[in-house]
Amino acid sequence: MGHNGAGKTTLINLLCGLVQRTSGNARVYDLSIQYDLEQIRRKMGVVSQFDVLWDELTALDHMHLFSKIKRVGYSEGYFLKRLGEVGLLDSANLQVGKYSGGMRRRMSVALSTIGDPNVILMDEPTTGMDPVSRRQVWDLIQKMKQGRVLIMTTHAMEEAELLSDKLLVLNHGEAKCIGTPLQLKNLLGKGYRVSLVCNQKDINHVKALFKSVVPSAEFYESSGDSGSLVYNIPLEKVRELSNVFKLIDN
Repeated sequence: MGHNGAGKTTLINLLCGLVQRTSGNARVYDLSIQYDLEQIRRKMGVVSQFDVLWDELTALDHMHLFSKIKRVGYSEGYFLKRLGEVGLLDSANLQVGKYSGGMRRRMSVALSTIGDPNVILMDEPTTGMDPVSRRQVWDLIQKMKQGRVLIMTTHAMEEAELLSDKLLVLNHGEAKCIGTPLQLKNLLGKGYRVSLVCNQKDINHVKALFKSVVPSAEFYESSGDSGSLVYNIPLEKVRELSNVFKLIDN
């Protein structure tokens, strides 16, 4: 994870050889990106930040083309299964140029699995997807993790928590912290964010009521125009959230 310009895409491009290194080295399955890049690429799948697709070709055409590039042979049944896993089975014979942005991202995810690579690099694979499509891709990524290394960049903490075994935070190309999502939240997290929406005339009443049921809540921000209130609740006081649910039930 990291803000725009933190170096996430540059790191992905260095590992797969799209950007030449100026110094240093990295090893992938004990192979050096300095000397063994061709062998590394045979073990690697990539979902780039910008889709590498041809508008005139269908999804099935792409699957056949990438299998030829990877020098592997699969039946059409395998391709249809992969397309089904990313929700593109009904569009398998449709030209990719007619796909939406989310469909193109799903196509790129499916293509990265061609050749059963040991390592898959994914640069923000769910960008532009609707919630249903994003969930389908998350399920596929969970399956793809079995028996291989999967390195993914994302801006979404929800996505990182769900999919990551280890989370690395980058800032200007430097690793600032690494650990499981739970470790980093316990060490650096400020707690849970609770958003409320109420009538503008009731804002003061709701503020007093919320503070009475969640004494540890810290007021974060409000928008008088929409009647929204945002509070932060420390991790160690998360049990107080149950008071909110009881209040809603009543």
